[in-house]
Amino acid sequence: MEKEALIPNPTSQQGKLKRDEGKPICGTIFLVLFCLAGLFAFLYFAGKEAEKEEKRAVLYVTIPSMDFTVLNMTETRLSVKWDLLIRIPSKLPGFYVCLKGDFKVFIAYKGVTIATSPIESYTLIPLWSMLLKVSLIASEGDMDGAIMKNIVEDIKARGEVRFGSGLLFPDCRSGTSGKMNYACDESTLRFKPGSQRDATLMDPAEEIRHSKTQQDHINMLGFVADSEYGIPKRCPCGGRIINEVRRKDDYDTLPGKRFFTCKNYEADGLHYRQPWVIGVQEEIERLTKRVEEAEQVMLGTFSVGKQIERLEKQVKMLSEQVDFLTVQVATLEKVCFD
Repeated sequence: MEKEALIPNPTSQQGKLKRDEGKPICGTIFLVLFCLAGLFAFLYFAGKEAEKEEKRAVLYVTIPSMDFTVLNMTETRLSVKWDLLIRIPSKLPGFYVCLKGDFKVFIAYKGVTIATSPIESYTLIPLWSMLLKVSLIASEGDMDGAIMKNIVEDIKARGEVRFGSGLLFPDCRSGTSGKMNYACDESTLRFKPGSQRDATLMDPAEEIRHSKTQQDHINMLGFVADSEYGIPKRCPCGGRIINEVRRKDDYDTLPGKRFFTCKNYEADGLHYRQPWVIGVQEEIERLTKRVEEAEQVMLGTFSVGKQIERLEKQVKMLSEQVDFLTVQVATLEKVCFD
């Protein structure tokens, strides 16, 4: 009994930990498993969202180069050719577009397809952007008469023409079959100065600047046309107005016709050249309108004068009544206080 009392009981913290060391290990394992399960669930749903986003993604096929050549152009015939370079982004080969296959290119004018390329074969490299070259030819038999006329007018009058383009590729996405149609943005082709045969693709930044400049010019033409009224005193350019008389050698059916013309006149729509008859007629109309307005003012002044006279009479009558009432008040005061 005495020997048993000499053995110490494990009352220290170390002794307690040795007996309970199994509990923290189980909790840690459970926590690690829970975190791993949450991580796997997060990665699964993130992958699903990325897959959905990838399906919704818009991948652009661009046209970095387009050359336009007029092979033959007359009043009734038109034959043209396009040479295109098509850039396939690095995300398309193998994921959206098959690495090998056939494709076609379409050219559209104002939403109407006017040319289709022959079927071309291609070979792509996975995760590599590639350039494909293709040529198209269209003649009057491929285009409607009105469209051909509009294209000729754009070439001759504006010196530029806009075309849209589309591409047809095999669709290699999982769960799909058939073809994938890519529509590219419209491209502006500008002809070289003094040429109506060769046109090249404009730079997008230059195209934006050109569009803004063209819109400003159109607005200025409208402002000048709207301000040309009556007999002008000064041209918008700052030039003075002179009296121009057309001579017989100007090949005009009415020689001797007169104009109010800017001294710096050029036939660009930015200067005044008002026919004398129209200018005088508009000036007479303007002066007649001013006379009518002055008459209205005079009639208004006359009516105001009449109203003033009536008001003066009313004021005089009211003054007499005030005087009469004053006399009566004085009489009543005398009667009451005397």
